[in-house]
Amino acid sequence: MTDPNTTPRPAAPSVHVRALLTWIAIFPLVAVGMTALSPVTEGWHPALRALVLTLVVVPVAVYLVMPWLLRTHGRIAMARAMRRVQTPSSSPGAPTGRESTTISSPAEIAPDLTTRK
Repeated sequence: MTDPNTTPRPAAPSVHVRALLTWIAIFPLVAVGMTALSPVTEGWHPALRALVLTLVVVPVAVYLVMPWLLRTHGRIAMARAMRRVQTPSSSPGAPTGRESTTISSPAEIAPDLTTRK
């Protein structure tokens, strides 16, 4: 068993990943819901159809589909983090491209545009 204090934890998914996961959850539910409800709600006002559809889709997405997608994403992220920890670097001290750098002056970011040459 691994020590939870030394096991790397992946960061929470970014807002972009959460938006994509939400779309992955919602789109199929709406498509199936519209198809399933269309024979029953054919003559209804579109706003009433949308109300009934969202009364079904939102709870299914929030309580069933999104937790499953987030758990799956977490497992994939954890597996990636574990592989990174277990994979030896090609050479000790070699940069991996993931280190943070400290910028000590604005000149390191962009050339000085205030002086004329």
